[in-house]
Amino acid sequence: MKSNNLWELILIDREKRYDLICETIEKYKLPVLCGKLNYAGENKNTALANKAFNVLLNLLKDDFKEYIVFEKILEGFDGKAVVMALNLSADYAKKFSILIEDSHTLGRIFDIDIYDLNKVPLSRRDFGYSRPCIICGLNARDCIALKNHSYEDVIKKTNDIIINYFKGER
Repeated sequence: MKSNNLWELILIDREKRYDLICETIEKYKLPVLCGKLNYAGENKNTALANKAFNVLLNLLKDDFKEYIVFEKILEGFDGKAVVMALNLSADYAKKFSILIEDSHTLGRIFDIDIYDLNKVPLSRRDFGYSRPCIICGLNARDCIALKNHSYEDVIKKTNDIIINYFKGER
């Protein structure tokens, strides 16, 4: 399969995920959590990515268990994701999601988005937070925009984080 075709399939999966998020908000009239991994490159379904996703999934199920009204796991070219309707304020869910991302050993590769009832994702910046670059620690958005690091370096660092987590170096 050509690389361009694969990226098109990844984008189609992202659109399908967003459609499910919107449908879930409309059906339940509740904020929606979408949990997935920040995993660079074309192959988002590696064995390591799937192991890390399972950690994220179990963490979200445990931490939000009292608030989950609906849950669906998605699998596709963009990797695995979980969509959950939460009986919880969007602001509280986002603050708690930031805490998970910032405190868990794998949190740097977790991507936990919270969508409000207007189908808009709440931003870390709205709460005074930014994401550090996985390689150098500077602002991740700046490094992405400036292409400071290669995909290969980001993938290697991501895989190293996952491998070290499962080795017990937490």
